[in-house]
Amino acid sequence: MGDPGESEGAVIVLFGWAFSLLIVQILSLVFAISGWVAIPSFLAGLILAFPAARASLISFIQKPFGVSAVLKVSALILIAAWVASRGMYRIENFDSGLYHLPTIRWLNTYAIVPGLGNLHGRLAFNQSFFSYVASLNASWFPSHGRSAANGFLYLVVLLQAIQGLTRHWRNVIRDDGPRTLTWAADLLVLPILVYIGLSSEGLSSPTPDLAATLLHLSMFLVFVRGVSVWRSGGSPDFAVAVLPFLAATAITVKLSTVAFAGSLVIACVIYSIHSSQGNTKALRRAFIKMLPAGAVVGVWLARGVILSGCPVYPATIGCVAVDWKVPTEKIVNEANWVYSWAREPFGGPEVVLASWNWFGPWMSRQLGDVLEFVFPLAMSLAFLVCAVAVRAYMRKKSGRSSSTSDVIVLVPVVVGIVFWFVTAPDPRFGRSLFWMLLLSGGLLFLASLENLVRRRTYRTAALGVCAIISAPFFAYVIVNGTQRITRISTSGWHPIPVQRVVARRTSSGLLVYVPEGDERCWDSALPCTPYFNSHLSLRKAGKLQGGFVDRTPLRRSEAALHP
Repeated sequence: MGDPGESEGAVIVLFGWAFSLLIVQILSLVFAISGWVAIPSFLAGLILAFPAARASLISFIQKPFGVSAVLKVSALILIAAWVASRGMYRIENFDSGLYHLPTIRWLNTYAIVPGLGNLHGRLAFNQSFFSYVASLNASWFPSHGRSAANGFLYLVVLLQAIQGLTRHWRNVIRDDGPRTLTWAADLLVLPILVYIGLSSEGLSSPTPDLAATLLHLSMFLVFVRGVSVWRSGGSPDFAVAVLPFLAATAITVKLSTVAFAGSLVIACVIYSIHSSQGNTKALRRAFIKMLPAGAVVGVWLARGVILSGCPVYPATIGCVAVDWKVPTEKIVNEANWVYSWAREPFGGPEVVLASWNWFGPWMSRQLGDVLEFVFPLAMSLAFLVCAVAVRAYMRKKSGRSSSTSDVIVLVPVVVGIVFWFVTAPDPRFGRSLFWMLLLSGGLLFLASLENLVRRRTYRTAALGVCAIISAPFFAYVIVNGTQRITRISTSGWHPIPVQRVVARRTSSGLLVYVPEGDERCWDSALPCTPYFNSHLSLRKAGKLQGGFVDRTPLRRSEAALHP
């Protein structure tokens, strides 16, 4: 995977986690996610990650173990303990009761169920994160996987940033010290991670939103360092090896990551083709490196077809004419609700998507979100303007242009933001993109100062940029710190709410549980849905694992698609 000195143990641990998730996704095509599925899958990922993690641990142990090391270890233990206690807190995410927990229960009870989307459309969203939570339920945290899932990813990404920063910080003041893109992103991301830990409801809820955010930030750090190696004349083998696999996994965790993650994959492909210089063997090796990412996407697409008849539900692209396919009209309606809700909640797709009248109220809401929209956007633009001004000054002073190749770090972020806006501009889908835009602006500004000021002054400037980025997040901590820090469990696992349900029978005799007075099934008995459909039936009599069929009479427009 590249130079061991470059490949931080935390990134390899994340790579091993993604590999374990792939194994679970494959096995759950045939088996329910039990201990027999989860534990071997975790062990496979552990074996893959062990060499690099072991090297990092040995490197840490071999260093002089003074007061500084004791403080670092103690701080990490305290942070891990707080994250664990936060994870045991009650579930705060609405969607967790609506479809996160029901999806996880299905995965723990049966192998993947054909046509599950006919029971409840959101059960067909096919987010691999739920397989991860289900595997934790079945192994290390019986029935409490939701409390550890995002917490583990959070600690790994936090450790990734700390590892990258501590490796290079002492050498920043040297004239031959590391370039900005090698280390500065690790420094600038720390206040954002602190804010995420305190503000996010995802540490105690099995929501893929937080997992997608963390994967975004982790991949961004790897990508920035890869660009730094490339600009220095080196070969970014590590980034090219891990990014496609992590990016593919991120897409399966949350489909809204497809533009940003896909841009990273395309960047790796372009580099591989360019660096091969037409050499057939080099191209073949590059192709082989992409195969694991292809396997991740391939398995995910197959699971999508099984759940709904469509590989990328709720899109109708590539849908297959199988008996369990969710009716096209319902797929389109599901997609339209996603698009309209992101623009104007409760507005209704037939109203919201019919015009641009949603934009004014939407923008007003965004402008009221200082920490996650206004500040990142405004400061990133300010940093970029300053970077351009510094480069113009240097060009005028020296008479020659400086390299602008570091601007490439902006490309995946901008592509992601454009995709987010034109599809589903819900703030929770885009907050990590705006944070990465802020990081990119800060990085490019610092990079413009590298050859303008002395190294000590440069390090001071880096701390200044970090302070600017940190200011609003620490203001949040000061205002809400006590309330958020103490939002933990001091009495063990908080129970999952128990929802009262009523039993109803469809015209085929299928018994379905419907929540009473609420849309959320929570962890109720299967099959449970808030949207009772009298035309729902089983594909195989008496067998839930055989799947569901929607026998709703087709409209003429729908019937034309099913001759």
